[in-house]
Amino acid sequence: MARPLSILSYLFITVVLLSIAAVALDLERAIVLSGIVTTGLIGAVLMILWLRVLRKLALESQRILETAKKDIKIQGTGLGLLTSNHAAISKKFERSAELIASLAHPEKLSSFDDLNSEDAIDGAILSIHTELQRVKDEETKRNWVTQGLAKFAEVLRTKEEIKQYGSRIISELVKYLDINQGGIYIEAKDDEGNRCLDLLACYAYNKKRMIESRIALGSGLLGQCMLEHEVMFLTDIPRNYTSITSGLGESTPRNVVIVPLMFDGEFYGAVELVAFESLQPHQVDFVREVSKSIASEVAALQNVVHTEKLLAESNVLADRLQSRENELQHHLETISATQQEMSRKQAELSGTINAIDGTLATANFTMDGKLINANEIFLKVLGYDEHAVHGKSINSFTGDDPSINLMWENLRLGKFFSGEFKMRDHSGKEMWLTGTFNPIIVEGDVPQRILMLAQFTTQEKEKLNDLGGMVTALKATFPVIEFNAEFRCKTANEKAMKLFGISRIQLKSKAIEDFLAPSGHKQWSMQREQVLRSDSIQLNVPMALQEDVAPFEVSFSVSRGLDGTINKIILILIRQTKDQISLVA
Repeated sequence: MARPLSILSYLFITVVLLSIAAVALDLERAIVLSGIVTTGLIGAVLMILWLRVLRKLALESQRILETAKKDIKIQGTGLGLLTSNHAAISKKFERSAELIASLAHPEKLSSFDDLNSEDAIDGAILSIHTELQRVKDEETKRNWVTQGLAKFAEVLRTKEEIKQYGSRIISELVKYLDINQGGIYIEAKDDEGNRCLDLLACYAYNKKRMIESRIALGSGLLGQCMLEHEVMFLTDIPRNYTSITSGLGESTPRNVVIVPLMFDGEFYGAVELVAFESLQPHQVDFVREVSKSIASEVAALQNVVHTEKLLAESNVLADRLQSRENELQHHLETISATQQEMSRKQAELSGTINAIDGTLATANFTMDGKLINANEIFLKVLGYDEHAVHGKSINSFTGDDPSINLMWENLRLGKFFSGEFKMRDHSGKEMWLTGTFNPIIVEGDVPQRILMLAQFTTQEKEKLNDLGGMVTALKATFPVIEFNAEFRCKTANEKAMKLFGISRIQLKSKAIEDFLAPSGHKQWSMQREQVLRSDSIQLNVPMALQEDVAPFEVSFSVSRGLDGTINKIILILIRQTKDQISLVA
């Protein structure tokens, strides 16, 4: 049987051979081989040592038995019992040797089920078996972590566009951990410049989580991770936090792990992992280590992006500087021409101001409505002397009019006014003006004074009033009907509606042919275009009254807009005639 020293020599030789294998093979396969060989050697050493103990016990038992046969006269039954005990002890030794030989073979674990933990030898074997199993499990976990780190080192070495890069990382991580969902978030800035987390990539997130792709600082678990920079391991998940959906239905997960992405003490983002089953400690440790590598790569990518951005900005600045230099040279060459153009425009502006001053009534007021100065037209029409009106309030000219007060409040806010308004002259007579009040801003955004530009329209207003009176009198005297350009009825006065026996509601459906007698329709179709081309024309036409046909002398007047289009056609029934009916003008 080999001595312990020889066994240690075998172990040393094995370690040396494994080192050579680590060089000849790749590191991952060498680590796996090391775990298998080490486990086997430990089991072999323990088996050899235990067999040596059992051998000594067997020899000692044999010696005691032989001594008893020589010194004591043993009865036949006693000797048989001793022989039976000796056989049981030998069988026990053989069973123990068999179990010790099985320690290095996990597939024979069922052979340990019938051991009695109260027995010293069985208890020792069970203790050794349990310890070997623990060592094997730890070795398996270490190998899993080592293989995962090697796998992700390869994944992280493959650089690509950042979103695709993040998608591949989280996809590989979820699959390697054999969980259900995962997401990787990167620190960013929102529209107000506040820190937040943006979803870079995810695996199996539902639509709601995809929409809520931005997490504010301190909001929820991810937002808290930004503040604390600590790993979060949760097993009591709120119902509305997230859900895992498949073709069979939807369910709430049991475990959420959030790991910050830290590199050199800086926070770059977070990884969120969601699973139905809780992650084991060695899996969480693996995620911690992987997150460091991910953070390092994210930091490198962000530095590259930042460097490229700075380079692009530098190029843009260089181009701008060159462009500004060219512009400056151009400005130096054209500044003289600009000054000449400004002088010319100043002369034109002065001429324009003089022309306005000679055509319109102008006046300057303070923001409180006090008159500063006015031109000759304003003073002459209102009958004031320049010195007499200086400092007068706007209400001195307009009277106490609430609309003027409201207008002035709007002028103080920088709004202008345009329209008709009234002023009183020196004798108190009302004068009509059409014009504008304009806030004048010298610098900044606050108006400094109010400029009035207006034209006195009292005579035109009086003419319009006279014309309006004439129209009113005309409508009160004669039946009047108004048509559009297609001779569809628009409106009529009371005399016309009474004459033809129709109501105002019925007017909208009437055409001119409805007012003419049927006998005059043919002749009217011949004269229609003549009426449209004329501004005013008089005709004798047969009109269809309520129950009779009567000849009338009528007048057609065409009202046109500034662009020449027809606004309306006015038909006035002047008088009923007894002459022969004719449509000839």
